[in-house]
Amino acid sequence: MLQRYRFVLVALALVGLGSAGIASPASAATTISGAASPLKIDLGQVATLSGRVSTGATGTKLAIERGRNGGWYPYGTATTRAGAWSLRVKPTSSGRYAFRVRAGSVTSPTFYLSVYKLTYLDTYAHPTNGWNEAAISINGKVYGRSGYEVNNFSGSINKVDFDLARKGRRLAMVVGLRDDADSRHRVVWQVFGDGRLLASGQTQLGQSTKVDVDVSNVLRLEFQTQCVKGSCYSGPVGFGDPIIRS
Repeated sequence: MLQRYRFVLVALALVGLGSAGIASPASAATTISGAASPLKIDLGQVATLSGRVSTGATGTKLAIERGRNGGWYPYGTATTRAGAWSLRVKPTSSGRYAFRVRAGSVTSPTFYLSVYKLTYLDTYAHPTNGWNEAAISINGKVYGRSGYEVNNFSGSINKVDFDLARKGRRLAMVVGLRDDADSRHRVVWQVFGDGRLLASGQTQLGQSTKVDVDVSNVLRLEFQTQCVKGSCYSGPVGFGDPIIRS
């Protein structure tokens, strides 16, 4: 009886050693990573979703899912190659896309892709006068859907505003002296959102500045220009192809 009892103890000890000291393949945690590149695109552009599966296997089938309305829904599929996976996507609507990748019961952390709708600024109402729409050339490049302000005399501050109705997310444009302006002109320009300074600079002939600023929740967008040298009567500062991303 004592010998049988010892045998049971030895067997139990071996079982305990096996579970504590030897990891089975199933106990090794599999992880999946994912990311979008680039993180932000305009509607109609293509982004790449990609990542890795920690097993490094080839041929693993993955489900790419999009999060919407509190749930996750099929969006696409991918197959690993040496652990890596990728999927090119072209979203059909604007917004912030939430993605995750799933292989069986294993899912990646959530990752995001922002997709912007483009609207030219001239489609928004501008309650004040002084905005002149035209195709203009700035620093040797023509911007076909642009605008400029008229300064009546040196030192005056000219203003024009736009009603964004809190629908915009980013403003993008190029600012500079029009190529047909007097080379002696120097102009200070500023961009405000509900009275808060968003961007500013001083420009002269042959210079241009790219502007890309956050206008989230802005009701009234305002451009100001002030001539600091020269008469500037002809409105020398151009705002090239101003676009609102929403």
